[in-house]
Amino acid sequence: MSRNVSIEYLKAVLVSVMVFTHSFALLGTLIPGNIGSQAYYLFSVIGTLIVFSGFIFCFGYASYHAYLSKPFAQVRHNLITTAKNQLISYYISALLAVAALPILGRANGVVQLSDVGAVLGFTYIAPYSEFMLAYFLITVITLLLFKPLVALSASPLAMFITGLLSLVATVLIPYDLFIDNPLGLFVGSRSYAAFPLVQYGVFYVMGLYFARFAIVWKWPIAVMAVAGTLFFGLIYLKTGSFPVRFPPSIGWICGSWGILYGLYLLINWGVAKGFTSPLLLMMGGNTLLFLLLSNMILFALSSRFKTTPLGAMLIGIAVLMACCYMVQITRKPSPIKQPSTPVIEPTELT
Repeated sequence: MSRNVSIEYLKAVLVSVMVFTHSFALLGTLIPGNIGSQAYYLFSVIGTLIVFSGFIFCFGYASYHAYLSKPFAQVRHNLITTAKNQLISYYISALLAVAALPILGRANGVVQLSDVGAVLGFTYIAPYSEFMLAYFLITVITLLLFKPLVALSASPLAMFITGLLSLVATVLIPYDLFIDNPLGLFVGSRSYAAFPLVQYGVFYVMGLYFARFAIVWKWPIAVMAVAGTLFFGLIYLKTGSFPVRFPPSIGWICGSWGILYGLYLLINWGVAKGFTSPLLLMMGGNTLLFLLLSNMILFALSSRFKTTPLGAMLIGIAVLMACCYMVQITRKPSPIKQPSTPVIEPTELT
């Protein structure tokens, strides 16, 4: 079974952007009035806008071919293995974050046993690790609700209604009420940062739809995608600030549509023209390892020094190179094949 090369390349782009944005957030400092600093900040905002949304889209796309298009008995073991590896990776990254990053209210910066218990019990969601926990939850949901998801993926109308409900949730959920974990992992909260599955579910549904019906170019989708990103821009022009990210507002959710669809079209066009890259294919096939390894390196560096935006970008490049080397010496390279059915390895993020 061969991979869908376009989706692998898209994941490689997203994991690269993720490393750069994490490097800037953990190591970079803004320089007031500096054009380069402002440009990197804008890149960081766009990066945070598209990375998680894009990964959820890729997850939905790959899940259809790897799981939902097959009998449950055939994929059950792979689902369990994938969920297990995602959860272990989250715990490793989260515990490293607790040890290396400052926690509000922690006395003298000393890690206590209660901090570890909070991570293990999901009462504290560690920063820069929320991605992996969200993917773990999606995999568990796929395992528990396999038949309903299969039925959902077979109906364009059902997918449209589900996606619409996901969008409507961004304005209907009563955030004035205190929403604690684990409920906040599904609907978001104003008390802490999380990537709620209900609001981001629209991207999973988009991935299912694109995979089920082999979507590349469709002008109605292009119009809707551009409109979503323009809506994001109009909010910024009107208010002077970007749409709310935590919990995600409808402006934040819609903002990535045009950028992601543009990347998707560009990559598919390149693949159709014969573009190949073993390096990007390796990155796209090992996104979980890249996220975990890059977090380990950046967490260690964050306690040592701060640097300029340019320095953060150079460190991001160095971290990507280090991750590429470590993955290449531990994983077998994947052969490049023509676009077909994507494969989800148990150790992959999406």
